Amino acid sequence: MKSLQMSVGKLFLYFLFVLFLSQCVSRTSSTGLKTQGEPTDSKVEVSLANDQKSIDDLRKNIPEDIRDRNDSLKMILSLMGELKVHPQKVREKFNKFQRERRTKFQKEFRKLRDQYTKNERKERETFQKDQKKKKDSKNTKQMERADRQDFYNDLDDQRREFYNTQRDKRKEFEADINEKSKDFYAQLKEEQKEFNEEWRIYSKRWNDWQKDKRDKKRNEINSNNMPSKHNQLSSEEMKGFQQLQNAPGSNLSTDDQ
Repeated sequence: MKSLQMSVGKLFLYFLFVLFLSQCVSRTSSTGLKTQGEPTDSKVEVSLANDQKSIDDLRKNIPEDIRDRNDSLKMILSLMGELKVHPQKVREKFNKFQRERRTKFQKEFRKLRDQYTKNERKERETFQKDQKKKKDSKNTKQMERADRQDFYNDLDDQRREFYNTQRDKRKEFEADINEKSKDFYAQLKEEQKEFNEEWRIYSKRWNDWQKDKRDKKRNEINSNNMPSKHNQLSSEEMKGFQQLQNAPGSNLSTDDQ
């Protein structure tokens, strides 16, 4: 939670800084235009376009994994900043975002490994061709036995050194990409944990808001169904009406007419 707040704080300060720069440049451009007596909209638009380009250039200098992290935090803030999106929709969008990041990472992961294997195979083929050329360049049948033995021993040493080097490089490569994979999935796990905490808070706010809306609507309905004051009879009027009902009288008939 603290890491999310720190990241959010940094991201928020970054956007404030960018906004501050935009305001300063815009005011400077506006002041310059007024002094020249030519406040044209085209110049202001060019200034804003330059500001956006500067922001984009700054973003390019940020490593891709950090940009992805910031995009994730920005998305969380935009979805749960105000009570506009149903909590279930928020979770679905976050899960989709994480799946896309995971798919992209796995694709790049396989591409990196395939490329390394391709280069490794190419190096092996080049080495084997070089070994064959060395063998073909020597007429071992005319060599002394000791010289021939030294020649083949030298080729064996080169072969062992080459394959040992390749094996060590492969181990180092696998360790490096596995560490990156471990860090990536650990980051996803941490983001999921942070999101769940924020999502529970947002869900409670949403449910409370919906409850307040229902209560308000119910109160309005009840208020509309209540008789108005001028239609209500006073206690004395009600008493007189009851006495009128209890007074003796005779039924009307045709004979009375």
